[in-house]
Amino acid sequence: MVKKSLWVLALVVALIPFASVKAATQDIRQSSPPYVLTAQQAPRVAVKQATKPPVLTYCDPGMTTGCLFYSGDINPPDPNTNGLVNGCTTLFGVSCSGNDNTALEILAPFVVPTGQTWTVTSVFSNALSTTDGDIDSGLSGAAMSICYWGIFTGVASGVKGTLVREHVNPCTSTATGRNAFGLNEYQVLINFPSTEKAVVLQAGTYFLTAQPECNSSTDPNCSEEWFESDAENTVNGTQGPLINAFGTPAPNDDSFSETTVFGFNYEPTWGSSGACGGIGCDQFSDGLLGTCTGTGCPSN
Repeated sequence: MVKKSLWVLALVVALIPFASVKAATQDIRQSSPPYVLTAQQAPRVAVKQATKPPVLTYCDPGMTTGCLFYSGDINPPDPNTNGLVNGCTTLFGVSCSGNDNTALEILAPFVVPTGQTWTVTSVFSNALSTTDGDIDSGLSGAAMSICYWGIFTGVASGVKGTLVREHVNPCTSTATGRNAFGLNEYQVLINFPSTEKAVVLQAGTYFLTAQPECNSSTDPNCSEEWFESDAENTVNGTQGPLINAFGTPAPNDDSFSETTVFGFNYEPTWGSSGACGGIGCDQFSDGLLGTCTGTGCPSN
């Protein structure tokens, strides 16, 4: 396993040659693609202003119909904002394995409240892309390639937990209009096809992973990197309510990283010894769509 002191690489700006990236410590992987975007490990890159208003994506204000849960937006001005790699592409020299894809994934928690039953029909994550957000050439914003998703229970440090459901489905990529670290953010949305049985969740705590897959050696977009957006809102030194969050708030400091590339076995993402090197990663920007029955369902 890679030593924890070697996990964190300096901030990378899109398309800067990886060989020029300097690690916060002497890192044998300093010429390799980075694992984490870190706001305080290197001089901060000015956040670009969107050239047009953000596109309304699912669970944003005004687009909450059918939204069950949204953890919240990335918050670029926050000093703890970060991003962690989440997605299987050819950049890391691994083969995407479809179901049970543990090459590079984040598992983030969400809660179905007592007295409610959720029928999930779509999941999504918001991620920063090192290119133009395409997963396959020429298919941005349209049904494209595939994305892997999975819902688990009982995930903990070093513990995979119990699989509820996983699958590989077509997905779309839509620009959110947000930027951080000089990278544009995209909402990667995975709609379950009508032929697939919906996921029914009873009350409890679950963990979601939703990630792009691109495994074609002839597709230039398969060499990009996806960093799932960290959702932060530091108020007086602690995590405050997250921007545009919807539904029951997710637990702080309960996300995990699993990657066969770097040898992380369900490592916590938060804390000084976590995958993000002590900078942010308390929550990640993701959500679920569907219907709710019971008491106190989300108002949508």
